[in-house]
Amino acid sequence: MLIPASAIQPGERALPTLPQVTGTGDGPVHVSARTAAPGVRSIGRDDVIARVIDVCDRPAIPAVVVTGPAGTGRSTVLARVREKLVEAGIATAEIRIPSAVSDLPNLVTRFSDGLGLPLVRDECARTALSRVVSSLAARRDRLVVFLDDAHRLGSDARTALSSSISALAGSPVTFVCAARALDPDVAALVHEERLRPLSASAVEELLTDLLRAKPAPGLARSIRNSCAGIPAVVRAAVEGYQRAGSLRIVDQQAHLVRSAAELPVAHPLFAELKASWPVIKALAVLHPLGSAAPALIAEAVDTDEQAVDEVLHELREAGVVLPGRPAGSWRFRAPMLATLLTACLGPFERRLIAQLAVNALQQGRAICLSPDYLPERLVDAGKPADPERTAATLLSAAARTENGERADRWLWAAAGLFTDPARRAEALHQHAVTCARHRRFGSAVQSAEIVLRSPSDHLTPDSSQELLITYVIGLAGSGATAALQALVEDGRGSVPGGEENRITTRAAALYMLNRWQEAREALADHAPTSEVLSRTLSLAGWLDVPAPSTAIGASFAGRWDEALDLARADLAAASAHVHGPERTATYRELAGILTARGQLNRARAVLDDARSQHLLLPHLLAVPEAELESTLGATLRAKNLIEEALRFAAGNGITAGTDELWLRLAETEAQAGNPAAARRCANRLQQVADQLGTTAARRSALLARLLVQPDPRTAAEVMELAKARNRPFELASTFAAVAGSAAGTQKLVHTAYEMFGELDALIPRARLRNLMRARNMTVPGRSATVAENERLLAALITEGLTNSQLATVLGTSEKSVEGRLTRFFNKTGYRSRTELAAATLNGTANPAA
Repeated sequence: MLIPASAIQPGERALPTLPQVTGTGDGPVHVSARTAAPGVRSIGRDDVIARVIDVCDRPAIPAVVVTGPAGTGRSTVLARVREKLVEAGIATAEIRIPSAVSDLPNLVTRFSDGLGLPLVRDECARTALSRVVSSLAARRDRLVVFLDDAHRLGSDARTALSSSISALAGSPVTFVCAARALDPDVAALVHEERLRPLSASAVEELLTDLLRAKPAPGLARSIRNSCAGIPAVVRAAVEGYQRAGSLRIVDQQAHLVRSAAELPVAHPLFAELKASWPVIKALAVLHPLGSAAPALIAEAVDTDEQAVDEVLHELREAGVVLPGRPAGSWRFRAPMLATLLTACLGPFERRLIAQLAVNALQQGRAICLSPDYLPERLVDAGKPADPERTAATLLSAAARTENGERADRWLWAAAGLFTDPARRAEALHQHAVTCARHRRFGSAVQSAEIVLRSPSDHLTPDSSQELLITYVIGLAGSGATAALQALVEDGRGSVPGGEENRITTRAAALYMLNRWQEAREALADHAPTSEVLSRTLSLAGWLDVPAPSTAIGASFAGRWDEALDLARADLAAASAHVHGPERTATYRELAGILTARGQLNRARAVLDDARSQHLLLPHLLAVPEAELESTLGATLRAKNLIEEALRFAAGNGITAGTDELWLRLAETEAQAGNPAAARRCANRLQQVADQLGTTAARRSALLARLLVQPDPRTAAEVMELAKARNRPFELASTFAAVAGSAAGTQKLVHTAYEMFGELDALIPRARLRNLMRARNMTVPGRSATVAENERLLAALITEGLTNSQLATVLGTSEKSVEGRLTRFFNKTGYRSRTELAAATLNGTANPAA
C-alpha cells in the first residue's frame, strides 16, 4: 500500500517547522533597523560610546559627528550616549530630522521645539536661529544636543548648522550628530567617530544575544561577511533566517541549515530603499551579470538606462551598493541585502527578471562565473521555450552540486519539463535517490511515489528496486511509521514489481521499524539476485554494526570539543527535513559527553529530542540515559531504563549494543548488594559477547566478570583490550572500573584521573576524587582541584540543579552545598544563578575568578 506523499509530509516543498533540541531562539527577532530604544545593547560600539562621552566633557570641541553607512548603528550610539549622560545628571535635548530633506525653516522649527525655545511670530529663519544660538551660548550648565540623520538636511540648513556649531565653540553646549559622512565644511571644528564594520567576535556576541544560543563554529564569520559587519543587516538576517526556518538550535548552539531568508516588504531594513524599490529588487537578482545588469534592470522596470544609473548612484551615495568589476557593474555592500530583497519579489517580477537573465546568458549578451546562477534562474523563469535544453542544463547542474537544497529544486523542475514518460520517470528516480542521499526524505518520497504509482514500468528492475528502497528509507526518515507498517502488512499485493521486489521492500520496511528478526526471517529463504537486493542485505549488516560517523569518530578519538560541534551540526542539518532514523549513535555520543561534563539538563534535552524521533536501534540510548539518571541519584529509574531496553532488543531479535546494557545492569545489581543477580548478568553478557564476536562486547564481558569475580589476569586482559581499541574515554573508564575493584592500584586511579582530565570529563573526575579520599589517597594538584570543583559547581548551577541534586552529584550533603554556593557567589561576584547562566551562554563566565 503506497501512502500519498501529501499525507506524510504536507508542504514538504516548503521547509516545515520542526521541534528543536532546545527551545530557545525559535521566535523571530523584532529589532528596528533604524532606531534603538534606550537600554539596547551596543555590541561592538562601547569604545566609540566612551570616546563620544569623553568629548562631551571638553568644551573646546563643540560637536561630535558619528558617521557610517546606513545600518551601522549611528542611532544606537546616540541613544546609548544620551542614556549614559542622563544617568550622570547632564541635561540633553533631541532634535529629530524627518526622512524628507529638511530646509532651513524646518531645521529652525525643530531646534525650537527640541530646545524649548518658542519662535517669534513672523521672525525669519536665520534671525530665529541666531537667537537660539545666542541663548545656548549664554548657558552656564552643560547641555548636549543630539541630532540624528544630519545628512537629511538641505544645503542651506547644513551651512546654518555649521555656523551655529562654530559659534558655540567654548560654550557648555555640545552637539552630537549622526550622518552618513562628515561634511567637509565642519571637519576642522568637530570630532568624528567613524563606525567601522563589526568584527567577527562582535557579530558572534550579537548573534548570541539575539538567539540566546552560541553560533556554530564559522557561522558568525559567515554572517559577518555576508552582512558586511553592519549591525542592522545582521539583525535582519537573523530574523530572515528564522522566518524561513533556516536556523536550527541544537544543544544551545545555532546552525544555519539552508540559505533561504525572507522578510516582509514593510520591514524597517527596507524603509529608506522605497524610492529605489523596483530598481534595487531587480539589481538583487541581476547584479551577478556585471556590466550587463543596468540595461537588463531598465528593461525589467520599463525605464531607460540613464534613469537606472541615477538610482544606482544614489544608492552608492547612501552606502548600499558599490561599483564592481568590470566597469559598469555593481555589487551590494552587504550581499545579504540582495538575498533579502530577492525574497521580496512577487511571482510575476521573479519570472520576468529570471527570463531576462536566462535570455541574456543564452544569447551571449551577459556572462556569469557562478555555475549555480543559470539553473536558479531557469527554475524561476517558468515554462521555457526549449524544455529539452532546459531540462538537460538542470540535470547536469544537479549532478555536480553537493548542495542538497539546490539539487532537490533543480531535479524536481527538470522532471516536470519532460513529456516522455520514460525520461520523466528517470528524472524522478534521480530526484528521489539524490534527495534521500541529502536526507530530504519528504521530497524523496514524493518523487518515488509518483513513479511507483505509474501504471507503466519505465525503469529497469534494479532501478525499480532501488527506488522502492529509497521510498522505504524516505518513509522512515519522515517518521511515517504507519506507512511502513502498511507496507509490511499489505506488502504482497501493494508493491509494484516481481516477487523479489515485494520481499526485499517488506524486509527493508521491517528493518526501518526495528523488527530485525522478522526481517531476517523474510530474507532467509530468498537469495539475492540483483545488486540492489545485495545492498539491502548489507543494510542488515550495517544495522548490527553501525559504522561511526565523523562526529562519533571524533568522540571515540577523544576529540570531544570537535565531536560536540560535529554532532550538533549533524543533528541540526537532519532536523531541517526530519531526523534520519540512523541518528541514534550521534544522539548517544552527544548526551554522553554532556553528562560527563556536568551539563545534565542539556543532556536530558538531547535525549528527549532523540526519544521524539523514529530511530534505528533506539535501545542504544538507554546507556547514556541511565547514566544521567544515576548521576542525579535516580538509580531505580536508571535500572528500569536498562531493563526496558533489554526487553525491546530481545523482542525484536537485536543483539547489537546489548553487551553494554548487560554490563550496566550487572554494575547496578552489584552496587545494590545483589551478587547473584550480578553474576547472572555477567553470564548472559558472556553469551552475547560470544555471539557478537566484537572487541567491544569482549571488553564488556571482561568488566562484568571482574565485577563479580576480581582477578588480576582478567584486569590485565581487559586493560590490554581497551588499550588496543584506543578510545580515550573508554580506556579511562576501563582503568577507573579496574581501579574501583579489588584488582585496582593507586597508580591506576591516578592514570584514569589524568585521562578524564584531558577530556574535561568533570563528573568522572569528581567520582575518582571521592574514591581517592575514601582510600586516604592524595588528590593531585590542590589549587587545580579547587578551580575544577568551582567549574563543575558553575556548570551544575547553570543547568538549574536544586541543592539536593547538587549534593547527589557532588557526593556531599545539602548543608555542605549551601556553604559552597555562598563561597562561590562571594568569590565570583555573580548575584544569582540566572546571571551566571547568562554569562556562561555569552562565554564571559569565569567561575574561578
